[in-house]
Amino acid sequence: MKNLKKMTSMFTAAAILATVNMGALPEHAFPSFMMNAQAADAVDSGECGENLTWTLDGEGTLTISGTGIMTNYPDHKSAPWCNAQEDILNVKIENGVTNIGDWAFCDCISLTSVTIPDSVTSIGDEAFSSCYSLTSITIPDSVTSIGDWTFASCDSLTSITIPDSVTSIGDSALHSCDSLTAIDVDTNNEYYASKDGVLFNKDKTELIQYPIGKDSQTYVIPDS
Repeated sequence: MKNLKKMTSMFTAAAILATVNMGALPEHAFPSFMMNAQAADAVDSGECGENLTWTLDGEGTLTISGTGIMTNYPDHKSAPWCNAQEDILNVKIENGVTNIGDWAFCDCISLTSVTIPDSVTSIGDEAFSSCYSLTSITIPDSVTSIGDWTFASCDSLTSITIPDSVTSIGDSALHSCDSLTAIDVDTNNEYYASKDGVLFNKDKTELIQYPIGKDSQTYVIPDS
């Protein structure tokens, strides 16, 4: 009879615990195995460079942390988070990361925002290609190199500004960006210029990219 009462008390306590809002209590109020199980459901993580790690939380934010170089991946299915590409909504690259690797975030079709710190100096080939939901991105003035096809097929991207620090833009970096209406270049850039939202080399002797989202039916190429 005493054992039965003990078992009843245990089940009652468990039921009460199950109804408690865990978020309202400090972590030490719960057994460690319960907290570990909750974390395992919400987080994936790993390495993406010799001194870099990545973490994907339950809200769709992928954070890159550490110092140094991010791995350059050979294709769109090689990044360690590729199995969660459709779940990534935000990318946060922390200060200390010095580059964004080739193909790093390609095909992250739900990605809407990216944070790039001043420590990044290059953005690799295809790094953000086919990020269909990305509407804007701020390139810091620490970046000197933008790779081939870096933002290709970012269908929702409406405008982009090239800072004065950029010395190299790869082939087709903004190819097939259907909503792109303007490519602006900082006036202090020594290698590139823009006129009416169209990307040229500095002397305007080479038209590099016309934003295909512009609604103009005709375009007159400058005399230069």
